[in-house]
Amino acid sequence: MKWSSGFFRRPGWLLAIGIVVAVVLALSMLWDAIGPRCTHAILDRVPSPDGAWIAVFGEDTCDLGVLAVTDITAGVNLVTTRPTLRNIDVLGVDTSGGVGWRPRVAWSAPDALRVTVPLRSILKVLTRHAGRVRVDVQFDPDDPLARAAWLKQTGLPPDQ
Repeated sequence: MKWSSGFFRRPGWLLAIGIVVAVVLALSMLWDAIGPRCTHAILDRVPSPDGAWIAVFGEDTCDLGVLAVTDITAGVNLVTTRPTLRNIDVLGVDTSGGVGWRPRVAWSAPDALRVTVPLRSILKVLTRHAGRVRVDVQFDPDDPLARAAWLKQTGLPPDQ
């Protein structure tokens, strides 16, 4: 749209711009009032057999304001207990709030963390190695063909 120089000569142009700015500010304040609110809860801490790491299992709940939608994601982090302290995000699972959809975490060795998730879970693996710790992701039930078929049916990419 080409602006005509006549627009700025009209007596109400400053008022029109002021109204547009006021509407934008009002919408911004409204979003702050009803926008997403997120909480984080730590559900479990599982120390490694040698005490060098702690697997932290938590859940993030975000209410998405006026949309009446709640997003609930469970996550697993690895935290070192010795200097240099590190907090490493391992994976996230969309649980929709169901306790049965949460990952189960256990150490199978001082350097191997086993994370078990439901077969039909939406999963984001961020790393399979953290320092000297190997992260083994397993599905329950353990059925690779059923997992691949479900991913294909839902349009999700294959697991890495």
